[in-house]
Amino acid sequence: MRRRFHEAAHRMIQQSNSDIEFPSIFQGGFAELLGSGWVLFDYKKRQVSYFGSPDTVVEFTAWNNTAEFTAAVSMDSNPTPPSLFVAGQQLTPKDAQRIAKNVTGVDFSLKRTMPVWMLGWVIALLRFFKPGKKDEVMPIWVAMQYAYCSALGVMSPPRLDNDRYKGIQWTGVANVVRRAFREAETNK
Repeated sequence: MRRRFHEAAHRMIQQSNSDIEFPSIFQGGFAELLGSGWVLFDYKKRQVSYFGSPDTVVEFTAWNNTAEFTAAVSMDSNPTPPSLFVAGQQLTPKDAQRIAKNVTGVDFSLKRTMPVWMLGWVIALLRFFKPGKKDEVMPIWVAMQYAYCSALGVMSPPRLDNDRYKGIQWTGVANVVRRAFREAETNK
């Protein structure tokens, strides 16, 4: 969808002789997803679940930081590169385990859900047997592709552009983990 958008935007810009830019902002996963119990952290079981290697780096950025950076890009009168990369925090599953221990005082175990190759097969099977509805933006197999690409390590950016605009206070993972853990403890 992103590529189709950029192809259409490029055609429109050329036809209208406009100097409008449409950069892509890559921010990794949304940090708020880490509070769901579905991504990395399982607060009830007190474990950090991952695919592949516990040493693979992944990025997470809070919604508000993504919005702040996007607003700054839209107001920037300087030329903007076609791709910008930001992250509130880069971490591995092992780092996530340490963060959980530091902010909760509780030991979280590391659990490898499955090897990356097996996740690839699961995605292929789901894509075949449960492709999603015609207008569905995010069938389950598409969501799983994010985990697959993360586990392969291909989503980590070549650089971070966090310092491009001053004044953004990048939110780390610790606050999300602290809040989600408290909620899980309260709902026991």
